[in-house]
Amino acid sequence: NYSEAYGNRGVLYFELKQYELAIQEFDKAIELNPDDPKIYSNRGAVYDSIKQYERAIQDYNKAIELNPNLEDVYYNRGNTYENFGQYEQAIKDFDEAIQLNKDFYRAYHNRGNVYLKLKQHERAFKDYNKTIQLNPNFSEAYYNRGLVYDDLKQYRLAIQDYDKAIQLNPNFEYAYLYRALAYVNLGQYDLAIPDYDKAIELNPNDVDYYNNRAMAYSMIGKLNQAISDLNKAISLQPNNPISYQLRGIIYRELGDMEKAQADFNKAKSLFFN
Repeated sequence: NYSEAYGNRGVLYFELKQYELAIQEFDKAIELNPDDPKIYSNRGAVYDSIKQYERAIQDYNKAIELNPNLEDVYYNRGNTYENFGQYEQAIKDFDEAIQLNKDFYRAYHNRGNVYLKLKQHERAFKDYNKTIQLNPNFSEAYYNRGLVYDDLKQYRLAIQDYDKAIQLNPNFEYAYLYRALAYVNLGQYDLAIPDYDKAIELNPNDVDYYNNRAMAYSMIGKLNQAISDLNKAISLQPNNPISYQLRGIIYRELGDMEKAQADFNKAKSLFFN
């Protein structure tokens, strides 16, 4: 079956992130077998990955036309609608996927993500709880439920969820970041710093992490460490006015008005460029 062979090769290229080659293979598979919904769905997933959302939706529509009972296709189209910013359409597709498979935890989870974006916290919360009930080891559900608690300023509950997400996935960069931010909101700067350390270890090129850790250091009087972080941030991104502004504030606190003024001037020139 040549169509299946092309389709399998397309999946392989997709997994290797060789998207153009994947599309070519799926095109050939469709040419040989234009009635296989799976091929359209797979090509749709490739188009989604390269942000060609309209083409992705066309492929998912065709797959659904050929077989309206494939929950994965509704789920994938829902994800594309979400990426496309069409949240109501996304919710409808996740509803449909759940209708076809009541235990589809990822569909509950991603519907929860859309509700979170729409600030419909109660609905998001309900979907994350259902996700966790169906799969208690899905770290992203705890992380996203933590974001709901964050939005509601329930920082201690948010931290409990970030704890759980990190326990399940010790390399969950954003869980460390948001747990640090929750500690900052509680004024627990000394607890925020080790989480920024870990986030930086996982992603050493994110300027915001150094800026944030510098602010936490400054709040507990470790001004030299704060300067060191801001120097690093500026070396990574020399045109970021925020790093200069923050470093100027720290220099002022250290009584070095000359360096403070130089940093404020630099920040100002970058803000207005």
